[in-house]
Amino acid sequence: MTTETGALRELEEYARRYAAGGLRARGAHAYPDVRRDGEPVTRVLLVLDDPAGDTWDLAAVTELRRAMNRKAAALGLPAAVLSLIPSRETELIDAMSGR
Repeated sequence: MTTETGALRELEEYARRYAAGGLRARGAHAYPDVRRDGEPVTRVLLVLDDPAGDTWDLAAVTELRRAMNRKAAALGLPAAVLSLIPSRETELIDAMSGR
């Protein structure tokens, strides 16, 4: 396992343990990518518990983004770019794919 791979796995584990402001990750996947402008980023797909209302609390999401970027920087990874997916959507995808 390369150093980058190890850092990505550690970032995923950090995300899975994250719970604050009503947000809790049920799953995480991190991988290196490059933005259109050529800047490297760390893409992080997070499956979160469904929001209590229509959407998650903005302050909680902002703090999650900050926490993930602090951890990525501490691991020597490029800035984290998050994609947040409510768990109900993954269940729908599974149902549609016959899983």
